[in-house]
Amino acid sequence: MCRYHVSTTLYPTRIVERCTYQCQAVVLGFFKQNRLHARCRARTCRAYGGMGMATIKDVAALAGVSLSTVSIVANGRAKQRNISQVTQERVLDAMREVGYRPSVAARKLRGGKERRQLTVFWADDFREIMLARFLKGLHAKLEQCGVELDVGVETYRNGELSRVGALCGAPTFDAAIIANASPDDLAFLAEMKPLAPMVLYNRELEGYASVVVDDAEVGAMAAKRAAAWLGGRGDGGRRPVACLRAPAAFEGMLIREEAFCAGLRDAGHEVIDMAVDENSAQGGYKALAGIAPGAVSCLFAPSDAVAMGVLHRCWELGIRVPNDMGVISVGNGAVEYAEHTCPPLTCVSIPMEEMAGHCLELLGDAVGFAPPADEARVRRISARLCVRASM
Repeated sequence: MCRYHVSTTLYPTRIVERCTYQCQAVVLGFFKQNRLHARCRARTCRAYGGMGMATIKDVAALAGVSLSTVSIVANGRAKQRNISQVTQERVLDAMREVGYRPSVAARKLRGGKERRQLTVFWADDFREIMLARFLKGLHAKLEQCGVELDVGVETYRNGELSRVGALCGAPTFDAAIIANASPDDLAFLAEMKPLAPMVLYNRELEGYASVVVDDAEVGAMAAKRAAAWLGGRGDGGRRPVACLRAPAAFEGMLIREEAFCAGLRDAGHEVIDMAVDENSAQGGYKALAGIAPGAVSCLFAPSDAVAMGVLHRCWELGIRVPNDMGVISVGNGAVEYAEHTCPPLTCVSIPMEEMAGHCLELLGDAVGFAPPADEARVRRISARLCVRASM
C-alpha cells in the first residue's frame, strides 16, 4: 500500500486505506489496492524528491505477478524460465512506471553509499584498444566537473547486444552508454523500451540521444590532405592512390572510404581499392604482401592499427615512407602510438575523449550533471587532422 499521504477511514467491519496524494479513491480490493498504491507511491517518491524508494514488491503489485517473476525478469532470465512476452512487458512497464532500479535497491539494503552507476557497453572486437581513450575522456570530464560516479564496462559480441542480460531485464545501472552498435544491435535498441537513460556513442537512432562524428567529413579531410601532399610532389602524384578497405563493422566506415575516394577522384587522381581481411596491424601487414615498390603514390588506412602494419611491411620491402609512398589513416587508437611510429603517422583523429564528455552531458542528472542547456538530442563533433611525417 502507499506509505505516504495515506489516511484511514473506519468502516463497520474493516479499515479501508484512502490514498490522499494521487488517486483520491477508496480502494476496496486487496489486489487492486496494491496496484493503485504502488503507482501512487512511485509518483509521490518522484514528486517529493525521492522521499521513498520503489521496491520489488511495488513492481509485483502493479504488474499483478509474484515476486519471483519480477526477479526473473529483472535479471534477464525470462526466456530461459519461459516467462511469456506479455508478462515480461507487463513487468517491465511496471518497473518503468514506479522507477524501480535494482542497483539502487541493493545499495540501500547493503547500507552502502549511494553513488550513481554508469555502464559502458563496448564491443569485444578490434575496437577494444579504443576503449582506453574513451574511458580516459569520461574520467577527465568527471574530474573536471567534480562529479563522483562509478563507471563499469560490459563487453558484448558485435551484433549480439540483444543477448546482454543487463539490457534484457531491469537495469542494474542508473545510466548507460552504448558503443559500437551494429545494424542488428540498433534494430534491437529500436524495439527496446529503455528503463534507464541511455546515450549512443557514434551511432544515431530515433528516440536516443547520440554523440557522433561526421564520417563523411573524416574521409573528406583525409582526401584533402592527400591531394595537397600529392600536388607538392615532383611526379605530380601520377601513380594511383590506394584505399585500404577492411570489413565494415558499421556504415560509417564505408562512408569514410567513399568520401576519401570521391575527394581524390574529384582532384583528378586515380583511386584503387585494396582489400584488408581484418581491421588490425596484422591485416595491414598482409594487405601489402604483394605490392611492388612504386606501385601506388599513397594510401588511406581505415585505422591507425592497420596503418602500423602497413609501415612495418613497407620497412621490410624497402618502401620509404613518405619518399616512395605516403600513408594517412583514421586515428582511432592511442594517440601516442601514432606519434611514435616510424615515421610518425598522419591521421584524421576521432576525438573520443571529447565525445565521451558529451555523452555524460547528455545523460544529465542521471549521472550527476546538469540537464543539457540545449534541446539537441544529437551532438556532432568534428574530427581533427594531425599532420605528421608519413604524409
